[in-house]
Amino acid sequence: MIKEKLRNTLNRSLASPMIKGMFIYSIGSLGSRAINFAVYPILTFFLIKSDLGYYDLIINSIYLLIPLATFQISDGVYRAILPVNDRGVRKNIISTGINIILTTTLVILLSVLIITKLFFPVQQGFLVFLMALGYALNISLKQIVRGLKLNKAYILSDIIYSFVFVCALLFFLNGYLVGLEGVFVSFILANVLSIGYLLIATEITSYMSFFKLPQRENVRSLFRYSVPLIPNTLSWWLVGSANTYIITIILGLAANGIYAIAFKFSSIVYILNKIFTLAWQDQLIGAESVDNHYNSKILNRLLVFLLIMVGLITLASKPLLRIIVTSEYYEAWKYIPLLLIATVFSSISSYFGAFYLSWQNTSKIFITTLYGALVAVISSVILTNWLGLMGTSIAMALGFGTVAITRYMDTRARLNLSFKPTTLLILLTFIILSIAINYTI
Repeated sequence: MIKEKLRNTLNRSLASPMIKGMFIYSIGSLGSRAINFAVYPILTFFLIKSDLGYYDLIINSIYLLIPLATFQISDGVYRAILPVNDRGVRKNIISTGINIILTTTLVILLSVLIITKLFFPVQQGFLVFLMALGYALNISLKQIVRGLKLNKAYILSDIIYSFVFVCALLFFLNGYLVGLEGVFVSFILANVLSIGYLLIATEITSYMSFFKLPQRENVRSLFRYSVPLIPNTLSWWLVGSANTYIITIILGLAANGIYAIAFKFSSIVYILNKIFTLAWQDQLIGAESVDNHYNSKILNRLLVFLLIMVGLITLASKPLLRIIVTSEYYEAWKYIPLLLIATVFSSISSYFGAFYLSWQNTSKIFITTLYGALVAVISSVILTNWLGLMGTSIAMALGFGTVAITRYMDTRARLNLSFKPTTLLILLTFIILSIAINYTI
């Protein structure tokens, strides 16, 4: 009898669209994100701290610029085509979106390239331009492919990108293109091959039409949905990545290199949560009604998983860092626990953010993220001056915590979520003990 109940429960779980989505996304995400995680330890053996700090600065600058260049149109395309099965409607939306993305991205990136060449010379400026262009087109196409429900192609493109990036790094940095040039070329090559795969392996090219004027209503609809996401993305960038500039200005590029290692290590939680977030968004956007009991169950399970991971990674961080990075980066262990906590808050924020996407209330996404951005930037400037990188880590936790709490307060009346306080208290005790052990061994 008990075995039969367990079997039925397992079968129901495996049949769940949520579980299926997570399984599909995990196949690519775990492998590709794990490879991406390995990139920074590899770079510690080839780049000095200041060069690694500069690379991290460039990457975060690209993450800041691309939402402005693409107007987040791919998110609008994803939301518009996900519930639609009519091929003609899909083609009109996708061709309109791609035309807008290509036009705005080229115009804005070329303008930035010219301005930087004239007034703010950037090391390897043309390569940085190609990095930004490749990244913009890659993530835009991936989001559109995801809207077409071609999730296998989505994850395979991730795997190709990550595999090519690491292989190219090892090839170039071992004598062919030493230093930052090799890293930048590897990044460009990985994005180009990922884009090539998406164009060849999916039917996305059949939806493209470069010589047909887009329908005005499609243009208006895409901009109406996507534009509010731009300030949200910029605010989210302020919460998570503005620290790169603050650290560089106050403490220097070498300190930013150490922080980059700590941040990447803590992003293990982000890697795992990303799988959940993608599947959760797909399910909520396709859902016909809101089941608050089910939503509470998902949130509680997510919290349990995240908090267990924080404790385990905290305990493992010091021994692992001794093995995978050179000694000059070892002090990164001090900042990992706080950055892990920040990542938990980020994950909870994404859980609530999926509801806003489902409700097409993107303005609320921006407002709640803006609160966190203000807290993160102000506290980071003050605490980094006072406590160094430890202050920066505290500021990041405060910023993401503000977003998570604000979104919970804003949605609690509509969602009516319930928590298991005893379980959470036990897990928080486990985390405190893990941090205490980490600082004493």
